[in-house]
Amino acid sequence: MVGRGLSVPVALLCPPKLMLKLSVPFCLLASAAVALVTSHSDHPPLGPFYLLFFLYGASIAWQFGAMYSWLAKHMDLVVRGRKI
Repeated sequence: MVGRGLSVPVALLCPPKLMLKLSVPFCLLASAAVALVTSHSDHPPLGPFYLLFFLYGASIAWQFGAMYSWLAKHMDLVVRGRKI
């Protein structure tokens, strides 16, 4: 939920295409780093492990903000008769 909350303000500053272009490499890098951290020992350190998973989740959540940014630019969002 933190990643989605952070992605909406970032969507105000970045165009949706840039957010998606940054999201995919960050997902790949974070997942590769998690694989490296966990493959070297039976009991990996939890601090870097949780930090890398946070970065992975936040980079996936950027796609959420990019979607809302794209929708806002290309169409009107209407909820129960009111425009957003």
